[in-house]
Amino acid sequence: MNPSITTTTASIAPSQARSLSPSFIGLVRAELYKMWAQWTTRILLGLVFAATFLPYLLLLARSQTKTDFTAQPLYWTYNVAEISLTILRVLGGFALLVIAARAVGLEYQQGTIRVLLSRGVGRVQLLTAKLTSVTLLAIAMVIGSLILNSLLFLLQFGLIYGAGDQFSSAFTSGFWASVWAYFLTVLVSMAASILLAICVAVVGRSLSFGVSAALSWFAADNFAVLVLFFVYRLTQNDFWIKLPAYFLGPILNQLPSAYVPALLVQHTTEFGTTVTAPLGANTVGLTPFVTYDATHAFVVTLIYCVVFAVTAYILTWRRDVLE
Repeated sequence: MNPSITTTTASIAPSQARSLSPSFIGLVRAELYKMWAQWTTRILLGLVFAATFLPYLLLLARSQTKTDFTAQPLYWTYNVAEISLTILRVLGGFALLVIAARAVGLEYQQGTIRVLLSRGVGRVQLLTAKLTSVTLLAIAMVIGSLILNSLLFLLQFGLIYGAGDQFSSAFTSGFWASVWAYFLTVLVSMAASILLAICVAVVGRSLSFGVSAALSWFAADNFAVLVLFFVYRLTQNDFWIKLPAYFLGPILNQLPSAYVPALLVQHTTEFGTTVTAPLGANTVGLTPFVTYDATHAFVVTLIYCVVFAVTAYILTWRRDVLE
């Protein structure tokens, strides 16, 4: 008598299949956990927050800080705010370049992207989750930096120097307009940095390529400004000197001076005289040798961001993961 073998096939309803597929919120939560579990992310964020203390320590070591702040509260308050935001823009942008490039490149480097895709995660869905997680991390870093700067400012000037009564004369409408405008340029720079890093990591499909290309992009942009300036001096053709006005790095460097409104402040010159003059936003890094308005800077930056995003998504959608 031959034993009979009975086989049953379990069918899964479409609604149950959808519930078994990874959710987008779960993917974002997993990406945030992976990024935070990496020592590189913690070290970079630690450097950003450690550098936040630098301007306050320098002012604390300066003997004339209390006298100058009491005499010119608006001038010194705006300078401290601008320096703090500049540190956040430069070091925060550097940290986001590395973190975003690692978030994408590490999956290809370790081969874990094939495991994720085999479990039902879509390629575009995974890229969107990574972009969302890096954006959330950037928002948390910005909020943390603003809170830390506010606490340090209140502690140093309000308690140590006892200059709390000067705040009302420093926080004018013009002050807030300039600070919020500068803060917007910081956000724009961070958004461009994130999209750049993700784009080059998707193009290269490699951790080393993504990180090195993301970090070298702005260095090459700034170096090209000097090279083209010398070419202009040799050829006397103004085409070469106008070209850097379309480079992302110099554009972001000059964005604060092009967009942030100048603040009218009273300050004492080195000769001891008090003058009222417009105080423009400082720039860090090489800038184009031609002037342009804020509209040009925002439009060029937006074009770069759109190109980065479209390139990353099209390549992710069209290319299969075979390696």
